[in-house]
Amino acid sequence: MDSGFTPQLLINADREDVAIPYEQIQVRDGEVVLNVHERAVDGFDYQEGQVVFRTRFSGQSFDVAIPFDAVIAIFTRETQEGIHLQALSQAESNSESEEQDTQIDEPQQVAPTKGKPHLTVVK
Repeated sequence: MDSGFTPQLLINADREDVAIPYEQIQVRDGEVVLNVHERAVDGFDYQEGQVVFRTRFSGQSFDVAIPFDAVIAIFTRETQEGIHLQALSQAESNSESEEQDTQIDEPQQVAPTKGKPHLTVVK
């Protein structure tokens, strides 16, 4: 918002613990984009592992509650730039499983390379 952009959240709307007015918004492929600009929401806050705010759809006011792990991405409407959060959580879980795999696997012997090493001077 500091740069004049409109922040948006991409939400996994298939989760049962997501509290959004399904009858008022269009869910596509289990996902929904919500505008969370300060002019569009009231009482935006982070509480007990979720994002909460009050907003209006079709003239009616609704309370919205979205668990942190249901937020897929945060981005700007104007540039579509932002951060894809589930990709980060998947990368973290992959690195954790790789660490566990390396702890379980037997050490492997690495064959020495043949020939002279090739080095290049960079100035």
